[in-house]
Amino acid sequence: MRRARLTILILSLSLALGWLFPLPPFRETPDPAPPAHPAWTFRLPVTVTAYSPGDGSGWITATGTRVRLEVLAVSRDLLLLLPYQTRVSLLGRSFTVEDTMHPRWSRRVDIWMPTISAARRFGIQRGVIVWSRTGGR
Repeated sequence: MRRARLTILILSLSLALGWLFPLPPFRETPDPAPPAHPAWTFRLPVTVTAYSPGDGSGWITATGTRVRLEVLAVSRDLLLLLPYQTRVSLLGRSFTVEDTMHPRWSRRVDIWMPTISAARRFGIQRGVIVWSRTGGR
């Protein structure tokens, strides 16, 4: 009986201290990766115009950044579909949505041009905005 108690005591101590049966080191398992969602691609026909800071529209966008070639201003109705910082493709070029237009416009986008004459030459065109979004949102 005494020998059994001593054996149990030694085994319990060895397990607790890892003497006889060392346990493998604890490894935290990473969370399983979320399921891969397909990217959804959207296309929307819009009216495309151009603007220039020289026409009184200013040098600062609605997001607080300075205007530049890859900035796109969208009408307020499109801002629901294309939130700020959305990357879009339009007329074979890539743009980032960083500005908004006057509330009177709908389904219209503005491309920034460095000069008023370049904006006038661009005129009014029809284009298709293409953007993609991954699932889950």
